[in-house]
Amino acid sequence: MSFSGNLEHLPIVDVMQLLETTRKTGTLCVKNNGTEYKFGFEDGYIVSVKHPDTGWSFCQVLLLKNFTDKDGAERIYEDCKARNKVISAYLTENKKINMQTLQKLLANFVEFTLVDILTWQKGSFELSVDSVEVSEEFIYFSEATSQKFYLSTQNTLMEALRVFDEWMRDNLLNHGLFEHKTIPIEETSDVIDENILGLSDVDRLERKIPKVFTGIREMDYSENHMKKVKDGFTSFKKEEQLKITEFLTRLDKEKKAQAKIGFAVILYSDDDFTVHAITTICKNLGIFIFATDSEENIDLIINQTTSKSLVPYLFVDLSGKMVSSNFSNINIIAFCKWNDPKSVLEQYLAKCIAVFPKPDTTDFVNTMDFYKALYAYLEKLILSGCDETTTLKPAFSNIKSCTKISDIAATCANFLNNYYERTITFIVQKDQFFVEKFQGFPPEIANLKTDVSSIPLIFHAVQQGEIFIGNYSRELEETIYRGLKKPLNNQICIMPIQGLQKTLYLIYADSAKKGINLNILDMLKDYANITLTALLYRKLFEKNKKTE
Repeated sequence: MSFSGNLEHLPIVDVMQLLETTRKTGTLCVKNNGTEYKFGFEDGYIVSVKHPDTGWSFCQVLLLKNFTDKDGAERIYEDCKARNKVISAYLTENKKINMQTLQKLLANFVEFTLVDILTWQKGSFELSVDSVEVSEEFIYFSEATSQKFYLSTQNTLMEALRVFDEWMRDNLLNHGLFEHKTIPIEETSDVIDENILGLSDVDRLERKIPKVFTGIREMDYSENHMKKVKDGFTSFKKEEQLKITEFLTRLDKEKKAQAKIGFAVILYSDDDFTVHAITTICKNLGIFIFATDSEENIDLIINQTTSKSLVPYLFVDLSGKMVSSNFSNINIIAFCKWNDPKSVLEQYLAKCIAVFPKPDTTDFVNTMDFYKALYAYLEKLILSGCDETTTLKPAFSNIKSCTKISDIAATCANFLNNYYERTITFIVQKDQFFVEKFQGFPPEIANLKTDVSSIPLIFHAVQQGEIFIGNYSRELEETIYRGLKKPLNNQICIMPIQGLQKTLYLIYADSAKKGINLNILDMLKDYANITLTALLYRKLFEKNKKTE
């Protein structure tokens, strides 16, 4: 497993685009309400799709493309089932279609599967890079033509979206797209029958009653969790494995109703059980979660998270390794080795906001406490309103909707006003800066204009694009505060806003009302920079278009 999450948080279109961008190879499993579709990927291209009843689903594609009617689709399916033959082989060998048409129908199969997923209200996905699952329909095509079946992921998505829009407009997708054949549950030697009960002469006894028990949803929860526990903790006693299973099953059954939460968890781990357990915890609490074991995915997931106005919290499980410096501008929670105080200290020095010692797979008691502590930590994060995250989310939304460059700076200044009594928004031009807007300062501050180099703190912020939080300096007394009332306390903040890697605005704030997390400000600044740069590029494009 290298990448997993929920479709409510990351839609299937975004998932597919991410796999294409990172040129992934593997099997993407997409699940919803008992239905599971599997897409095979090679180097970012789609090579197959697999349904729980692939043959019958492919017959429905023939029906949707008007190659047959419903009775004809049923006859083809039953005939192939009786002969143990794949639908593709049946169609070509009986001269119903040629290979070129088969290739188009297989492409339609992939597209229609995506259309069906687009109708889902919820679901989950998981990418496995261990192997590429290819259905028999696609294998037949490759073997018969001696060529690999490849589909452009982007083109397939565009066609699926086009079909989805048209069919939704015509009210053709009210109940999904595919009807799946139910697969009966096989009875085993443990099934209760009339012989066991001593009622073999009672003809009225329903022999299939035991199937009721095999379908209970609660048992499905327990079985799934127990499998993960057994695989992850082979040395635990049965009763210990059962306790962890019960803990996870209870979380699955008793999901808490939460108001919309303004942050998301990004889990960076290659431990399958850790991913499973934290995903279960987050689902219980209603927290968006993405999981990956590849560092190259993290930036893309962070961008996806912030684009949805969510604050990312990166949980790093690297078996005691140091957190990468590439992710220093977001909230990081690290897992380190158990009974290793030095590792805890190192992670805090690496700017982590929290560190959890993680027990090894032989320590049952501390393993239980570890996951309970994570649950309590995330629950407290929600109950406290995530402090800055609750105000950061609307700031993200406001920045995203800005059509003017000055509005982006104003949004950042308004955010700082939650933490500081006074703010000034400076425009930076060449080597000087002058006041554009201010709040809390007397009117005479509007005349302030000075060289950037005259105030080292501001010069550094302009040159490096870095936020400063700390005490004000003597240079500020001789410039900004000359003849003005000094701040209520020494705490100030300087936030540069850049576009095209050049500082265009500088927001100065003083008289701190409460503390603020530097990582939160960095995320705000980075998002403002990205949006401002995109806005500048758009304006340049429009300008060049007019001159053509």
